[in-house]
Amino acid sequence: MAENTDTSTGVKRGNYLGGVAFWSALLTVGIIALALGYDADRKGLMPGPLTPAHRVIADCAACHSSVGKSRFAWVSAIFAKADAHADSARCISCHSLGDTPNSPHGLPAERLKKEVKKQQTQHAPAPDVTSLALAANELLNATAGAVGGSQTSIGCATCHGEHRHADNPTSGGNDRTCNACHQAQFASFQNGHPDFSNNPFRSQARMRFDHAKHFGEHFEKARTKQPDLKFMPKACTDCHEASDNGQVMKLKSFGETCSSCHLPQIVGADRATGPKGVALLTLPGLDLVTLRDRKSPIGTWPEESEAELSPLMRVLLARDAKRRSLLVAIDKLDLLNLDAATDTDLTAVTGLVWEIKELLNELTTSKVSNILQRIRTATGSNIAREEITRLLGTLPREVLNAAVRDWLPSLSKEVARRQQPGWQQALRLKTKEHGTTSETQKQDKKEAEPKPQTKLVNNPKGGRWYVSVLGDIVQEGLEPAETRDAARGEIDKPQKVAAKPANKTSSKPSNATLKRPRNEAVSVDDETWSEYGGWYRKDYAVLYRPSGHADGFLRAWLDFSATARVDANSTLLAPVFELLTHKDAQGRCIKCHSIESSSDGGMSIAWGAASPSQKKRPFTLFSHAPHLSILDKQGCMTCHELNKSKKPDQPVAQSGPKTNVSNFKPIAKATCVVCHSSGRAPQDCGQCHTYHVAPTKPPMTPTRLPVKTGTKQ
Repeated sequence: MAENTDTSTGVKRGNYLGGVAFWSALLTVGIIALALGYDADRKGLMPGPLTPAHRVIADCAACHSSVGKSRFAWVSAIFAKADAHADSARCISCHSLGDTPNSPHGLPAERLKKEVKKQQTQHAPAPDVTSLALAANELLNATAGAVGGSQTSIGCATCHGEHRHADNPTSGGNDRTCNACHQAQFASFQNGHPDFSNNPFRSQARMRFDHAKHFGEHFEKARTKQPDLKFMPKACTDCHEASDNGQVMKLKSFGETCSSCHLPQIVGADRATGPKGVALLTLPGLDLVTLRDRKSPIGTWPEESEAELSPLMRVLLARDAKRRSLLVAIDKLDLLNLDAATDTDLTAVTGLVWEIKELLNELTTSKVSNILQRIRTATGSNIAREEITRLLGTLPREVLNAAVRDWLPSLSKEVARRQQPGWQQALRLKTKEHGTTSETQKQDKKEAEPKPQTKLVNNPKGGRWYVSVLGDIVQEGLEPAETRDAARGEIDKPQKVAAKPANKTSSKPSNATLKRPRNEAVSVDDETWSEYGGWYRKDYAVLYRPSGHADGFLRAWLDFSATARVDANSTLLAPVFELLTHKDAQGRCIKCHSIESSSDGGMSIAWGAASPSQKKRPFTLFSHAPHLSILDKQGCMTCHELNKSKKPDQPVAQSGPKTNVSNFKPIAKATCVVCHSSGRAPQDCGQCHTYHVAPTKPPMTPTRLPVKTGTKQ
């Protein structure tokens, strides 16, 4: 190097500048080496900041499988090829994403194929969706290499990235990311996205409600008929409210919305005809004339009964195959007209009578657990003891005892005598005085007759008074309720007079011998008395009257009969289900609650409106909250347009579940495009669709319980 000497100072410049450059370069390399060597968390090498959730991670190797543990392992990592699957495994060690986290959408191959097929069915023959299906199939059949199997694996970094600007976090990708797999590409939601398919009414509505008829007819009638009605909706939000997160709209409770008009229908206050309660037990009417003439050994049976055998009582009677066959044979007969009945038919009727008597005797003398066993054996269901409480509706024992005392006063003696030799002769119908009596009842009645020195005279109505087997003075021809009134002094009762010679007895007694109480009480019948629900007796039936909405007794029998309709006992429980789901059934449950198909092939009753979790769609994101504040004067009807020509499906129990018919028009894509279009609201894929749809659970740590020192574990 040529040396230049400064004439003013005499310093040689070449040597001076070379030394400065050398020592400067050496110092720079040293500083870099020290910085890199002692950068424990290697933040100096990061291409950008971590997102807030990941800033606690200090070691690059926690996420990057290519980075070793040594201080200078980053040098080899610069030249190493990243392993996306190994890196994803480190993500999943903290983020639980189901059993197949790296498969497309986190779904197993079989589930993904079903989704593809569903898209083809719903949108065919749309070419873009067909291309989407083909792309998904190609993805499923792609090369192996996934973690734990041959199914295609997608690394987390395909959509998620780190070390970006703080305003661009890891969550989600963009339209280009989706298009990497979905080859059915289109410019935007506004341009090219397939139209909706019957959105959002794809399945049956859990609650049947005709909005059009309520808006145009029912509400107006109710306002006119009951001006002081405590609740009358004036807006959609009077009946609907947003969920806690604002995503879906929930239906308010029955008490808040529907009870003002519909509660009287449930408890039977508006019921014009028929009983207001459901019969659990009945004493069916029989052709006693034929049974007496044919000497059928049925014992005592009331002649006045015209009731039919209750479907609920049939379940209690059919405790084995033999008794179920008996009920089938009875179904072919008219029990009130047995003129043409064969000996086999009368044997079946006799068997039914004694099954009913055995049941009533068991109900009044045994424990409730016996009834539980009857239902279990009859239906083949392993019914829990808690459910028997709901099925019997806490039936008071005294109601049963009173019914048996009035209906069959000699029941316990007849049941006991039936176990003795010659019972058929003793229990045949012999005479026709008050109803029909057997030899047993005649003996009981003889013991209770008045002493010879007194007798009962006829009353002006012509009916004969006599002493019943219970010791009460009753009048022939009166209904049981009137008989009880007579016993309480609420109708005319005969006066006892001294015995006179038979040839001097007047056929028309003087009115002076009869006396009516001055303050005659007007009795309220049992059905009216039970206006708030519960058990009561009417004629020859024990009935349950619904106490209000969500009545436990009705729900228990509906759930029980609906679930078991598909098994071998469907013929036994189907009549129960049809009784309680009839359009005029007590409680009117199916007026609003739909019948759904259950996963086991049976049926179920939709007792509540869809919950937020039930309304959730796996691939679709929508929240009402951000939309509610920007609606115009039409409010909810901006998107939900009423279709007055459509009416919700009517409840027909025999046909089972039905395809939903909504009286709102499906929401079209054009409705959303009004706002979600170029230059207005966002329209990227992630705005309405989610990627991870597989069910997940948060990871749990194996935390051990604290124990005292020295305790063995």
